[in-house]
Amino acid sequence: MRMRGKKPIFGFKDSVDLCDVLASVIGEGVARFRKDLLDQADQRNALVGIPMQVYVDLYGGDAYQMSISEEHEEHAFKEWIAILDKITYAFLDEGPEYEGDFDWSSPTTPPTKGAAKRFMSLVPTDQAAWDEYCKRSDLHSKKCREGRELFAKYVDDMWL
Repeated sequence: MRMRGKKPIFGFKDSVDLCDVLASVIGEGVARFRKDLLDQADQRNALVGIPMQVYVDLYGGDAYQMSISEEHEEHAFKEWIAILDKITYAFLDEGPEYEGDFDWSSPTTPPTKGAAKRFMSLVPTDQAAWDEYCKRSDLHSKKCREGRELFAKYVDDMWL
């Protein structure tokens, strides 16, 4: 992706895996929004930009009628920053790397109609490392899913 003036221009390589292109734009944008939110809170000496939905999630439907104390506001601000961190993680984190080695398994010939095809497959050499990688990968996927769901929920509330 490149910019022509204020308009983004997408090439074929961008459209092949649009997730990568959008993830970097969203992730970097949310990270900058978080930084600016913290800067504004420091400059004004007040907590700004907390969506009402954060209060509702923390305190229930009573949030619309309750008088918001300084403690409520601080708690909601910390929660909002944590939400933004989860969103940023979902779009910018690359995920775990497998640190073990692979061996090529013996070629196999699956039963097929017509000509037989030969397949080679990768087999991890260290099963414990592979299992650990799978656990970390599943956790990463869950955290990314949570962050992307939070983005969808709060995208309209990301303004100062």
